[in-house]
Amino acid sequence: MRAILGILLLIFTASVSAAFAQTGDGPDIAGMFRAAQDVHEKGDYEKAIELYKKILEEAPGLPEAEYQIGSAYLSLKKPVEAEEAFRRAIESRPDWSLPLTALGDLLVRKYKTASAGGTDAKAIEAEAEDVLNKAIKLDADNIPAWVAFADLRVSSGASAETVRPILAKLRELSDGKSNIPASLWVVRSMIERSLNDGVAAKASLKRALSIAPDDRGALILLGETELKSGDVTAASEILRRVETDVSSDPALLLFKARVLSAQGKPEEAFKLLSSVKTSEAQKLLDSLRVASSEDAPDLERRLKDDPKNAAILGRLCVINRISAPEKALEYCRRASEADPENIAHAIGYSGALIQAKQYSQAATLAKKLLEFAPDNATVRTNLALAYFELKAYAPAREQYQWLVDHKQGLPVAYYFVAITQDHLGDYRNAVANYQLFLRNADPAKHKLQIDQVTLRLPAVEKLARDSK
Repeated sequence: MRAILGILLLIFTASVSAAFAQTGDGPDIAGMFRAAQDVHEKGDYEKAIELYKKILEEAPGLPEAEYQIGSAYLSLKKPVEAEEAFRRAIESRPDWSLPLTALGDLLVRKYKTASAGGTDAKAIEAEAEDVLNKAIKLDADNIPAWVAFADLRVSSGASAETVRPILAKLRELSDGKSNIPASLWVVRSMIERSLNDGVAAKASLKRALSIAPDDRGALILLGETELKSGDVTAASEILRRVETDVSSDPALLLFKARVLSAQGKPEEAFKLLSSVKTSEAQKLLDSLRVASSEDAPDLERRLKDDPKNAAILGRLCVINRISAPEKALEYCRRASEADPENIAHAIGYSGALIQAKQYSQAATLAKKLLEFAPDNATVRTNLALAYFELKAYAPAREQYQWLVDHKQGLPVAYYFVAITQDHLGDYRNAVANYQLFLRNADPAKHKLQIDQVTLRLPAVEKLARDSK
């Protein structure tokens, strides 16, 4: 980002120098601009604003100075002042795409906040669309403008017919190209996800994260994609990576609530969402009421009026797994039929088969699911458990090793890799993985497994020594 700023500053310096070539009379506007830009590039935004304003005293309405003031205010997280500066730059030069793009992006952010409950959302949306269209008309390949425009369309819930042409343009701008910003891949993923193309959405997010590995927004979107594909294990791992202080980040709060719900912790999800006052949070709360219901008779009554309601069927699949596994299987099957594009129901079906101790059928289904979702950690966990219960330790070890290699389900994955190796007589590797488990295990959460390993490990260590 600093490199891009430096390039822009050089461009502005050349522009201002050309416009205010020294004739020997009056202030050196170009020199003043260079001084302001030097301070700006070093990150002293308050001082830079002060210097840009001094330039405006000598050259009122200079659009480059107004634009840079807006950029500095953005860096200071002062969007109101930034918006005013961008508007002044546009007023001075209506055909300049940079301030139009910056203003459009600001308006998109403003719209996303207003849409959570503000009354002027439609007006903001309309102005953002108009401003960004002007920027794109001036520069058809303006990537930041297209990113903001795509974000606006997704945030407003635009139809598939509306967003497909935008996706086509984003692909034109990114496929086979170098130096593409992470933001383009993120918004491209958002559109692909809205079109139910989970594979493409995940691929785009991985491209974004290859450019910006710690981009929390991209990580959250990847986690949401994993949840939609039914991979609760992978989503939980992403939450662990991004979860720091969630109090002021609604997107992270929503993601955490969805993970908690998928983990079977609806009460914690409800508590978390109570602090989020957005329409999206309200929708999630409504869906959680179904997802967290333990009242099977009430859900079954509601199902009579809506027999293909996938959410109700999916919930009945979950809550019957322990008490009535055969009944759960039927609900899981119907949920999969009602929502065939949602792999989560099929994954739930394989989990229900395990609960019903139908391990062979569970393994068969999980293997089929892997053909469609080879990177789905939850599917691999189900397959590994089915193999383990069938005492097929070699293929079980293969699945658990995949989880270890991809850092999924740790530290329990170490535990199961070690057990399978122990059963297969691979004692030296079993010792190594038992020790990895003990080093990483939570003393309270994994107390039972720790006790088992502590008792078993001396014997396996002796077997490992003897096997040499």
